[in-house]
Amino acid sequence: MLERKWLRLRYQLKSLAGERPRRVAFLHIPKCGGTTVFQHFKSNIGGGRSGRIVRFDSMQFAEFSAPALDDARRAQFVSGHFGWNAMTASGDDAFRFTVLRDPYERLVSLYRFSRLKQKAESAVFEAVFEAAKQRSFGDFCLSPEPELKSMIRDAMTRALADDYFPYQDADPARTLRAAIDHIDQLDLVIDLRNLNAALPKLAEITGTKLTSNLAWENRTPTQPVSILSWAEFEGDNALMETIGLDRMLYRYAFSPFSPKDQPFEARDAAPTASLAWDRQTPN
Repeated sequence: MLERKWLRLRYQLKSLAGERPRRVAFLHIPKCGGTTVFQHFKSNIGGGRSGRIVRFDSMQFAEFSAPALDDARRAQFVSGHFGWNAMTASGDDAFRFTVLRDPYERLVSLYRFSRLKQKAESAVFEAVFEAAKQRSFGDFCLSPEPELKSMIRDAMTRALADDYFPYQDADPARTLRAAIDHIDQLDLVIDLRNLNAALPKLAEITGTKLTSNLAWENRTPTQPVSILSWAEFEGDNALMETIGLDRMLYRYAFSPFSPKDQPFEARDAAPTASLAWDRQTPN
């Protein structure tokens, strides 16, 4: 508690001294380690009541009033489960970044997490949590309901293209092109597998400091529930279709353009010529 107060005071003093860091906007894709990132900035900048941090999701953004949007634009840190449209509206002048995750691992985490959750912040998340409790992993991934598909089917790509919610059956090639174009406009893209290594550099860039006891937040605990292995998942064409675009986006962001020992990559000018734009599953 004392450390957090000191970090926030330090940040405010820098602002008063004319050294205010650039605003930060974080596009938090569900189950991509974003709660840990959010807590880092909350510890440094302030809580929700301070006005220096604004957090919202795509469901709320659809109903945003002009004053609410102004509050988001004034905040030093804006974050949430929103898509590119909200990122542009609230943080176009900010240091903008996101965290991506292996698509199969993201679905496994979403399923495990949803089975354990009892309370939901919205009707959409409530439907996801209930479906996970009632369905097998495979059936959950193939859920036909639009609110579930919004969280499951190529959620990373759709969030970066425009928004993951509400779910829309948009042209896959257009969606992927838009997501990749927006990836290249971000200041930073982090692979969740390398989040621990990337956080010190993120703190340096944003003028914040890591807490001495920083821990992973909202980590999904392992539970005795049947999950299809990657080999089983990969062998099912219908299941692979749910992450086809996300796999290509993830491959574009981190391989082969990012060295394995580099914890993140600022996407200044990444090539696109080698990317297949059709919906074929990459090798």
